This record gives sequence, structure tokens and C-alpha cells, in this order.
Amino acid sequence: GALQLALAAAGSAPHARVRQAVQLAQRLLAKEAEVERLGLRAQELEEALRAVQMRLETADEALDHVGQPQKLVIEALRHAEEEKRELQERLSEAKADLEDEAQKLELRDGEVARLREDIEQLLAQGDQLHAMRAALREFHPNPQPRGGVPHPAPKSGLRRGAENRAPPLGVGLGILGSPASRAPARHPHPHHTPAAAPNPNPNPNPNPSASRALRGDLS
Repeated sequence: GALQLALAAAGSAPHARVRQAVQLAQRLLAKEAEVERLGLRAQELEEALRAVQMRLETADEALDHVGQPQKLVIEALRHAEEEKRELQERLSEAKADLEDEAQKLELRDGEVARLREDIEQLLAQGDQLHAMRAALREFHPNPQPRGGVPHPAPKSGLRRGAENRAPPLGVGLGILGSPASRAPARHPHPHHTPAAAPNPNPNPNPNPSASRALRGDLS
């Protein structure tokens, strides 16, 4: 009973591990999508930073060629520098988030690999459990009924033939006697001399005609 309970408990373990692996794989796919989104966001910030840099270069060139008032040029440059600094900060944060998600993704990959190994081991144990169950069924091929009374084993054809076979002709005619009367006698003690048994039938052939008729039937 305890062995069967242990086998049943061990058989349910692979299903839980497989379900855990599926959930972990779903979370892993979600993290991969998040990393991809952060990568696109970082790419957009880099493009915006390049655009601001081009605007600064254009402003510098315009300052050299256009006679604008110095105050307006300085204000435009200050706004461009602030926008550039803000974009650089956002880009640094996006890169930090991207590195963090990449590390988490590596950890998830390691967990998935370990779960895969655990599932393979559990599947191998499941094969061993099936083999053990098969061995138990072979060891107890005919379980006893609930009442506790075993069913009688069927007799083989040879034994049924031997039991249904008619007795020998001599036994049926009363000449040879039953099988119990033909059982071998016990060996006497080596120092014991058996007494001569009296002859119950002093006339060995009381009916000669019956004996001749019997010999004719046998021949």
C-alpha cells in the first residue's frame, strides 16, 4: 500500500514541473518582448540625439553667416544644450533598463535549462515507475478477491484427463485390487522377522470356470 502511494505521488510530479516550465516560458517571452521594446526606445532616443546635434551644428553655422542678435543665438544654443542633456539622461536610463532586462533574461534562460533537466530526469523516473508497476503486476498476476478467499486454480488438461480416465481392467474386475491396496509395503526393521501371514483363501481358484472365462475375455 505504501509503495503504491509513493508511485502515485511520484507519477504526479512531472505534470507539476511541466506546468511550471510552461509558465516560466510565457514569462520569458514577455520579458523578451519588453527588451525588444526598450531597444526600439533607445534607438529612437539616439536618433533624436543625433537630430539635436545636427540642429546645434546648423545653429553654429547660422551664427557664423547670419548677423542675428547675440542674445537670441545664445538662447537657442541654451535650449539645444538642455534638450541634448535631457535626451542623454533618458538614453542612459533606457540603456540601464536594457542591461537589467538582459541580465534577467540570462537568469531566465538558466532557470529554463535547469527545469528542462529536471523534467528529463522526472520523465526518466516515470519510465522507471512504469517498469516497477509492470514488475509488480508480473509478481502478483492474479490478485485475490475482496473477500479474501482465493479462487481455485484451474486444473490442467492432463490432470483432468487422468482424473476422468477409467480404472484399469483388472481393478474393475476385482482381480488386481484398488491402487491403495497396491501401495508399496513399509520396510521392516532389519532385526525384525515378520511372522508368516495366514492364507485367507486356501483354495486359490475356487471357481475354475469363471477364471477360464475371464482369461478368454482378456485374450
